[in-house]
Amino acid sequence: MENYNEGSSLTMGNGRTAAMYRAKEVKYPLVRQDGSTYMLSNFQDGDMISFSEDEARFTGMSDPQGSVGLSDNANSLGTATATMQYGSPSCGLLIDLFNSGEVFSLHKNDGVEYVGGDHCVIKQAPEVADGKDYPTRAFTITILDYEIKNAEDM
Repeated sequence: MENYNEGSSLTMGNGRTAAMYRAKEVKYPLVRQDGSTYMLSNFQDGDMISFSEDEARFTGMSDPQGSVGLSDNANSLGTATATMQYGSPSCGLLIDLFNSGEVFSLHKNDGVEYVGGDHCVIKQAPEVADGKDYPTRAFTITILDYEIKNAEDM
């Protein structure tokens, strides 16, 4: 067996490879308006941050006779959801950003894909619920200029 602690895939033989994912290598830089950069950390047990485009880029339609049309939507809105550990510095930062209404930049960069936007706001305060498990806070982030790219295209 070869060392698979380096590189993005493991050669398995017979022409097969296994792609490697390393959560520790995923970075979420958040840049405030004053230029200060913070690396978000202390996420929930599970997804760190999820990103999605708000609307489909293409919408098709067809009339009863089979004539078709295709609309290329230029809507650049997206949404990110960051679920943070209660009391963590990153959770506190996101609460501060919500309370101030500050616009910030947030991207995912792991060397494979680059997702996010330069103009983001916290959409609403997180739901606050506490119980027997360690509490988390889910922040919904509106991205005004959502983009997704291959990191090699950067």
